[in-house]
Amino acid sequence: MKDNMRHKVIRTYTLCEQDVGSGMDPSKATVLVGFTRLIMSFFTTALLRRFGRRPLCMISACGMSVCMVASGWTTWCINNGK
Repeated sequence: MKDNMRHKVIRTYTLCEQDVGSGMDPSKATVLVGFTRLIMSFFTTALLRRFGRRPLCMISACGMSVCMVASGWTTWCINNGK
C-alpha cells in the first residue's frame, strides 16, 4: 500500500510538471524527485535522531505550507500570463 502511494505521488508530480509547461522531460522530473527524496531521507534520519519527531514535524508542516503557497502563486502567475 505504501509503495503504491509513493508511485501515485511521483506520478502526480510528473503530471503537474507537464501542466505547468516547464519543458522538463517527465522521465527526468521523476528521476529528480526520486533522487531528492532519497537524499532527504538520510538528512531526515539524522535530524530525527538529534531533535526528535515533534519539532521536525512542526518545522516540516511550516515549510510545506510555504512551498504550497509558492507553488500555487507560481502556477497562478503562469496561467494568467504574468
